[in-house]
Amino acid sequence: MAPHGEGDEASESLTEHYYELSMAGFDDGPDQLLYHYTKADVALEAILPNRTLRLNPFAVMRDPLEYRDLPMMLRYGDQDAVERLPLREAQELIRDLRAEMRILSLTMDASGYNDERLRAFARGYARPRMWEQYGDAHRGICLAFSAECLTGPFLADVRKIGATNCGPVKYTEGGFVVSEGRILDGRGLTAANAAEVLTKHIMRFNDDFWFLKLLDWDTEYEYRFVLFRPGLTGPVDVDFGSCLRAIILGERTDEKLLARAREHATAYAVPLVRLGWESGRPSVSSMLD
Repeated sequence: MAPHGEGDEASESLTEHYYELSMAGFDDGPDQLLYHYTKADVALEAILPNRTLRLNPFAVMRDPLEYRDLPMMLRYGDQDAVERLPLREAQELIRDLRAEMRILSLTMDASGYNDERLRAFARGYARPRMWEQYGDAHRGICLAFSAECLTGPFLADVRKIGATNCGPVKYTEGGFVVSEGRILDGRGLTAANAAEVLTKHIMRFNDDFWFLKLLDWDTEYEYRFVLFRPGLTGPVDVDFGSCLRAIILGERTDEKLLARAREHATAYAVPLVRLGWESGRPSVSSMLD
């Protein structure tokens, strides 16, 4: 873990990060933040000490349209069927390919909140359902990262491992089920050229395969990193360097964990705050005082 700064330098760094946490929004360019919700012990005993973010297999995703096999279809012409690759085999090739991919999901600040009275609800760390679902029922921690840093040095390090793409998820009413990427042209598709044909098809519909979800998930404002390298097994941990900008405790995060959280915040020279919901609005208060 990199040592924190001293004196005026540390104070200026902390002030800058407080500003980013309180003011930055989705449309605010280089100040944009990306957030990762997790359980408190995972943040305090794994992510922060190791200085890494984990990319996991699709099999551990919560969306059944991602942890189950993709619903592919083959379209045939009038050619003879002798050389056609059966749908089952094409489906297995897609499944094998996805088994060698890893994904990191984060949350963005929401756009479109022009009313200043509602702007606080747009923040990626101020979503009750996200705290409930991913933040251990408000007992967990949300880590805020610089989007510019994650899509810069962090992305460069992930690309040293394998082919990597990143970007916001697109949400539609039918998701992948109504995507053209679901339909593979089976004319001329054989066991001999299947890998090449499928690779070209996936490259053509890359965003639909890996960055498309049902509208039901749209309030997550997900931003993801997708890594592919043949032969990958298990999760992949990547150093996030100096990308951390704040440590945010949930409303119900155990007070016994406060000392450990303060150690990390001091070491990283970032704000440590607790999210509260006074008067029906989200707000953060410093826990470093």
